[in-house]
Amino acid sequence: MAIIKRERDCPDPPKPPHEPTLHDELVARAARWLLGTGRCRLVLTEKVGPAGERPNATGWCASGKSILIECKTSRADYQADQKKIWRRANITMAEFRYYMTMPGLLEPLDLPSGWGLLEVLPKIVRVSKVAIYMPMSLYARNAERMMLISEARPDTPYQAQWRAADG
Repeated sequence: MAIIKRERDCPDPPKPPHEPTLHDELVARAARWLLGTGRCRLVLTEKVGPAGERPNATGWCASGKSILIECKTSRADYQADQKKIWRRANITMAEFRYYMTMPGLLEPLDLPSGWGLLEVLPKIVRVSKVAIYMPMSLYARNAERMMLISEARPDTPYQAQWRAADG
């Protein structure tokens, strides 16, 4: 019988960088679109909010309006997104909400009411359907605020901020 010893203080070898996926590329394009066409001054990507929602890209404009983009690479991914609690209960963050896909993946009629559709072409992002302003619930507004506060103070976990806000 062989006994394998592992040194306790030996760090794990560094992980090799992964190849960017289509989803990664869509998220990067979403961030660029928010900064450019969306006229956002602050953009966060892949940040988990206090309620567990993890928008792919969220931007805030100087006027205070917020724009959320969910990037989808397959129809199954889109259908799974529709089953999430914050979609069904209409407690999604942001006042303007978009799906970003490759052309032809979704049709404007497939989208929930008020959501817009951005389609990524080689050199541009086409707005296939413009999002309509949708007021956020108080719950979603607080979740968005906590995400911003956490980004300003990255050493403070969301849970602690959420409890402090509740009293």
